[in-house]
Amino acid sequence: INEILSGVLRGMKRPTIPTVASLIFMLVLRYVWVYFVFPLVPNLTFLYLCWPIGWTLSIFTLLIAMRITMPHVKAETLAAAHARAADT
Repeated sequence: INEILSGVLRGMKRPTIPTVASLIFMLVLRYVWVYFVFPLVPNLTFLYLCWPIGWTLSIFTLLIAMRITMPHVKAETLAAAHARAADT
């Protein structure tokens, strides 16, 4: 799901949002988790909990970004279509 949402946003010419979401939730969160949260509960299961949390937060971020971005992309597409129709 995460890769699909990232691909959709990249296809809508909005590559920054999925890149930042991936960096934050797949990289930064894991480092913070391993070095600051994991020492509080040094259990292997607790360590593995970082991955689904990162995926879930990334998916929610991308869903919100799509919800915000979609109307703008639709408006840009309609404006471009109207401009092409006016040129012909």
